[in-house]
Amino acid sequence: MFKTEQLPTPNFREIVNFRHDKVAVDSLHQMRHRLSANIAKVPLESLLALAKSRFPEAGTDAAAIAALDREVMSLMGELHAHGMEIDSLVKAETDRLKPFISDVVQRVLAMQGELQAVEKAFRSMEADLDTERGRLLKAGLKSSEVDRLMADAATSREAEKASLLEKCEVMEREQAAFELFLKTLDERDLPEGYTLRPTFRVDASYPAPK
Repeated sequence: MFKTEQLPTPNFREIVNFRHDKVAVDSLHQMRHRLSANIAKVPLESLLALAKSRFPEAGTDAAAIAALDREVMSLMGELHAHGMEIDSLVKAETDRLKPFISDVVQRVLAMQGELQAVEKAFRSMEADLDTERGRLLKAGLKSSEVDRLMADAATSREAEKASLLEKCEVMEREQAAFELFLKTLDERDLPEGYTLRPTFRVDASYPAPK
């Protein structure tokens, strides 16, 4: 029979990776379903033959069956204990990472808002240049003077765009790293230089000012 002492020690990173492996998870679900369905179809005589072959010294059929039952139930118990060990490990590590997960989620949401604001600023810059050109012409400035002023404005806007674009690229890289962390829960995937922001709790027992 199987030897559960050969089972590998649970590793949180491996557990997270496995749970994201849809093929492996689905395969094990199917295997467990097949085991459950097929065990009910095994003839009792075949189970008896297995018991007697495993425990020929038992003496009687009932004794061999009882011995096989104890062995199988012991295996199931050890597998259950192994599963509980994994659950405890996952809970402990997830609890430890909760502050990081909460902080990262808040940062990702904030970045999404900032990126949308930058996109809006880009569109606004183009519209502002067209509006300014019309205003200057309407004010009576010569076309050549307007062209010079607009060229200066365009140069300034290009510098602003370059700065915004650089900011976007930095945020997008950080956002990709944060999203990877939320999938793997591996702190090594956090952006370089990341630090957990401190959180402050309000003591509800402290009397509010009157």
